[in-house]
Amino acid sequence: MASQWSDDELKERLAKVPSKDGQEAWLRVARRPYTREEEDEARRELVQLLDRMEMNLKQHAWLVGDAYSLADIGVVPFVKRIDEEIAPDEVSDKKHPRVLAWGQAVQARPAFAEAKIGPFVD
Repeated sequence: MASQWSDDELKERLAKVPSKDGQEAWLRVARRPYTREEEDEARRELVQLLDRMEMNLKQHAWLVGDAYSLADIGVVPFVKRIDEEIAPDEVSDKKHPRVLAWGQAVQARPAFAEAKIGPFVD
């Protein structure tokens, strides 16, 4: 989608992105697509997030303790995107069972339905 933006549209959208890293990421997507190797490395880094979550969830019911917190809320969109779009084979009972159970517990919360977290790209 970003690759179809005109230069003016891209400039306008980049002006709204607060960080240089974020601007560079959008610019790369729009004009200089990532290589397969870069995509594979990014996927590995995201899976490491799941690995760290799995370790934390061995000790606690939630990411930073036994109570649902902003840490859990903040990571939901990342895990949902990893699970549904980037690496759907990773959030499973075989690879990251605690993350899977955590995700199910999060989705059972009433606020989750209100958040209406859908696909990143329709």
